[in-house]
Amino acid sequence: MGYSASPLGNPVLDDALAWIDCTLHAEYDGGDHTIVVAAVRHLSARQDAEPLLFFKGRNAGITPAGRVLEAAH
Repeated sequence: MGYSASPLGNPVLDDALAWIDCTLHAEYDGGDHTIVVAAVRHLSARQDAEPLLFFKGRNAGITPAGRVLEAAH
C-alpha cells in the first residue's frame, strides 16, 4: 500500500477515506490510557470512495441505495 506525505510530513495512506493532520497540544495520564489533545492543522476526505464497516466481528462494505436501484433495472 502506498502513501504520500501530509502538509506536516506525516504519512497518509493512498487508499485512506479521510485523514487528519494534527500537532500535539498536551498529553494526560488517563490510568491505563493516555489522553492526547491535539490541534487540527489539515484534513481531507475522499468523495469517490465508500466506507468500510466493522459489524458483528466482520468487515463489510455498503452499497448506496442509488446503485442498488440502478442494478435492479
